[in-house]
Amino acid sequence: MNRWYVQAESVSHHLSSPVLRHTSLKPSYACIKSIRAYFASIPRPVKDEELIFVGDRLLTDVVMANRMSRRAPPSPSNPFDSSTEKNLSHDFDELTRPARVGPLAVWTEGLWKRENLLLRALERGMLKGAERWVLKPQEIAWRDSLQHRFVKPIPVVEEVAKEGAASSSASASSPSPPPSAPASNTPNTPSGAKKSIWSRFVPADAQDSAKSASSFRKIVALAKPERKPLGTAIGLLMVSSAVSMSVPFTIGKLIDFFTTSDPQIPFGLSLGQASALLLLLFTTGAVANAGRAMLMRLSGQRIVARLRERTYEASLRQEVEFVEKGEGDVLSRLSVDSSIVGESVTQNLSDGLRSIVMASAGLGAMFYISPTLTLLMLTVVPPVSLGAVFYGRYLKKLSNRTQEALGDMTKVAQESLSALRTVQAFNAAGQEQEKFHQKVGTVLTLARKEAIASGIFFGATGWSGNVTLLALLGYGGTLVSKGAISVGDLTSLLLYTVYVGSGLQMLTSFFASIMRGIGAGVRIFDLLDRQPAIPPDAGVEVDPSRRGPIRFEHVWFEYPSRRSVQILKDLNLEVAMGESVAIVGASGSGKSSINALLMRYYDPVKGKVTFDGQDIREFNSSSWRNIIGVVPQDPILFTGTIASNIAYGNPNATREQIEAAAREANCEFVWGMPHGFDTEIGRASLSGGQRQRLAIARALLKKPVILALDEATSSLDATSEHRVNDAIDKILRARQTTCLIVAHRLSTIARAERIVVLEGGCITETGTYRQLVNKEDSRFRHLMAAQLNAAAGESLHGGLAMPSSAPPKVEATPAEQEHRA
Repeated sequence: MNRWYVQAESVSHHLSSPVLRHTSLKPSYACIKSIRAYFASIPRPVKDEELIFVGDRLLTDVVMANRMSRRAPPSPSNPFDSSTEKNLSHDFDELTRPARVGPLAVWTEGLWKRENLLLRALERGMLKGAERWVLKPQEIAWRDSLQHRFVKPIPVVEEVAKEGAASSSASASSPSPPPSAPASNTPNTPSGAKKSIWSRFVPADAQDSAKSASSFRKIVALAKPERKPLGTAIGLLMVSSAVSMSVPFTIGKLIDFFTTSDPQIPFGLSLGQASALLLLLFTTGAVANAGRAMLMRLSGQRIVARLRERTYEASLRQEVEFVEKGEGDVLSRLSVDSSIVGESVTQNLSDGLRSIVMASAGLGAMFYISPTLTLLMLTVVPPVSLGAVFYGRYLKKLSNRTQEALGDMTKVAQESLSALRTVQAFNAAGQEQEKFHQKVGTVLTLARKEAIASGIFFGATGWSGNVTLLALLGYGGTLVSKGAISVGDLTSLLLYTVYVGSGLQMLTSFFASIMRGIGAGVRIFDLLDRQPAIPPDAGVEVDPSRRGPIRFEHVWFEYPSRRSVQILKDLNLEVAMGESVAIVGASGSGKSSINALLMRYYDPVKGKVTFDGQDIREFNSSSWRNIIGVVPQDPILFTGTIASNIAYGNPNATREQIEAAAREANCEFVWGMPHGFDTEIGRASLSGGQRQRLAIARALLKKPVILALDEATSSLDATSEHRVNDAIDKILRARQTTCLIVAHRLSTIARAERIVVLEGGCITETGTYRQLVNKEDSRFRHLMAAQLNAAAGESLHGGLAMPSSAPPKVEATPAEQEHRA
């Protein structure tokens, strides 16, 4: 077995968390999670062959895990069994479904049409049992042509083959690796075959059907809280439908009453009594219909409101990377998809039930009047029903694509409108309009397809209905002339035909709307069911009074969206309790990533971040962030009062606490405003320096154990910078808060007790400000040369910066002197 595990390990080595280990197999969900993380990291845009290659690799891992699971009995080390195979198949479909657009469609539609020689080589190795996996020269050349596109090399499988050959003599006495599945179950696929290897396990259609059924069940479950109003509405629907279905019968009897020589009214009623009874009956139907419409509409709105709240809550629980990468798509699910799903549960359900009642009651009445004419009418039902099924399925697929296109369109609009000043500053309105025009064009193309399909379908059903009416009129007229039925009966039957046709048409629309709702529901439930990579509620609570050092221990990090770029490499950093450390480096060196890891926006790829000796991944991330105050480079202010913005992280703070925090952060400008702390502000109502000081006040109000400053003064003028630095000084002098300061400005850096210099994701030097700036070959002096020269020039030449080849040496800063004291 071990040789097979080693072989599988070589296949999975490029994943951040390997699918298989030497001693055990991971559960299927862990397998899929690992693959999903790698799949999401592939940068866009990339070429078709790259995507197909990645797809083949992912497929390889899943198939390998599946086949190996069949070779060992289920046990704690091998959790796979026959029932788990279906879950694995479903998970893989979940993994690839969002990517089945654009270039990846090439892979999903025709895996075997491309030169996926590496996958075929693996398949040979799996299908031929003990035969070792040896690549042909052509396969090696193809693999090497793609080698440079991945940071981590593709496993050198020929080395595994050599290892197997070298160990063959040693393994002769030991049991050989278990053979593959029987050849009858896993036949070789010819190189020219179009059949996907994955279709051997579960056909894609079956997977789509299972997912649609699951989405439909979840949509129906949304109506449970509205059982009483919906039940009442359905009862009123039955009443109004019964009244409506009595109209054709009544009209037929009235015609017979006025056209026969011996008119009779049922139940021995007079004409006036019958008219009054009909008026009461129709009024009852109208009232029932009005009640039904109101109850359905109100229930639908409540369902949509709850669904939007759940979707928004699920969005806020996701990791930062997921939401920032698909912000427009999340907004589309919140607005458009939620409305479609809500209508599917209420209005469409009401229309569907109404159409079923109309069609059923109408058919019953028609059979009562004339079975012959009814059977003639029913000849049109099978082709119309078949067309409705195909139309509904097509509409469901089209709906999915339309919602995704709407999400892309929303994303483009939101990006440009949120950066309107930049758009106008660069006169880029034209190119933004062009980008939006392309996205709108995609939506319009899909809408055009839907309009064409709807026109064809409803035109065909309308034509078939009219032809049916003409046939009924012709044959019914013959029956009337023979005295088989009366004129009133024929009229009633024709009206019931219209009712039944209308009911069937409504049923078709209901089916199409349900398909659209299922398509939208899949997108919403994907988000609701998604487990965030960093769960906000999992882990132990952090005691707010807890204190201790922060350590970055052998941390490696890369952003999920840029797996090809290593941001931090084997980083080791310790920040003592109450210490202030400035992190300095060129742009892209990984400074802000340290704060991102500290806040657990991301987790390290390798290594760990600890607080008081405990890995922060063991903490509840919500409670962990409660003890951290953050001042970002570009603080965000929310619509509301100044007081509510300062109290954003502590909504229960008193006015005295808010004012104290503002005073500590040098927010003296607030007292000069007309309404003081009750002044209404928006996202860009204040200057950069004012926003920064409010952000500091917001952070201080939390009384944080740790304070993370990320370029807090990088975009401020000299006056604002001085005031913000004064506020930072107050925090540092108190020495009650551990501070990590990411900065470029010398005035901010010099206030820290210790400076850490990053370069290429590694720490190149560390020390106090005086130590680094007085060191001749210091990397810090090189980075700060321009600012040090400017500072020296201003002091010696009345503000004129004089160039110098070597920055001046300086004495200890006040912060260092105070620290030593």
